[in-house]
Amino acid sequence: MCDEAIKKTYCFGENMKSFVSVIVPTFNSEKTIRDCLRSLSQQTIPHEIIVVDGGSRDRTLSFIPNNVLVVLAPGNQAHAMNAGLNEARGSLVAFLDSDCVAPPKWLETMVKYSKSEVAVGSGNIVNPKDSLFSRLTWRAMGSLVGCGGTTHARNFSHPRPLRLAPSYNSLYFKEVLLELGGFDATLGGGEDVDMGERLLKKGYAIVYVPGAEVWHRGKESVASFFRQMRGFGWSRGSLCKKNPRNLHLVHVLPFFLYALIVFLVVWYPIATIPILLVFLYYGVKFSILERSIRALPLVFIVFPILFIGWPLGLVESIWRKTNRATDWTRKRHTK
Repeated sequence: MCDEAIKKTYCFGENMKSFVSVIVPTFNSEKTIRDCLRSLSQQTIPHEIIVVDGGSRDRTLSFIPNNVLVVLAPGNQAHAMNAGLNEARGSLVAFLDSDCVAPPKWLETMVKYSKSEVAVGSGNIVNPKDSLFSRLTWRAMGSLVGCGGTTHARNFSHPRPLRLAPSYNSLYFKEVLLELGGFDATLGGGEDVDMGERLLKKGYAIVYVPGAEVWHRGKESVASFFRQMRGFGWSRGSLCKKNPRNLHLVHVLPFFLYALIVFLVVWYPIATIPILLVFLYYGVKFSILERSIRALPLVFIVFPILFIGWPLGLVESIWRKTNRATDWTRKRHTK
């Protein structure tokens, strides 16, 4: 199970319990949980698996093997992550979404990059088994226009400092998370951003791990993608209410962009051509990457959904007087 380098550093013997605990938050994920757990069973280093279920109403629990610990913890993503953290026996804890599939050396690669006082995270790659629309949602989110230059949904070929380790693919020292009081379950989303800020404030480092990307299932319909984007916006709004410094210029630019587009459409229709050319550029680019001309028209659907759903969720979250810990994260990841 372990190569010699890993065994010498991380393994306690052939019959040892896990050094690494993998926590999988889940909610109504009967369509994805089997592939996720199967990929974890094929990892190259020993580990324990903890599935934290938020009260699934489908057959999710029936697909979980007997050798996997199941924790019932209704609530949002942060609540589930904390529940798994409390049950973890490993000194390292990894988090993987239930709609992700990890390559065999995912955990080994993450562990190799972990050091004292360091959290690590990686990205996701387009799953060729997903529909074309689903794959395009990730490509759009990872584009410069879609993510505003941040690390969200982007992958890198070399290690680099990060401001957060994404909840769907991350690894921490358990002791560090406990020291910080776990994830903030009052946010209702954005728990990874908040944890990243607290880690950096304490002087800890977060590093991107190349080669540890996972297959992350995208949304299959316009409605589900819109809900996902709305949930991302809601999460950012929750963070902004906790700390106004979390609201950056890139978050309010879409509102000015919409106003500009409406103005141009009404008064100067020809001036919208540059915007259409940007969409056309990504349409051609994604068509080449996907080897499908059908990607071209879909781009003109995916990007508007992204640009409308995200700020709508942001405004809704900030507008509310109370910061409800709603389950946006569960909805957007189809757990």
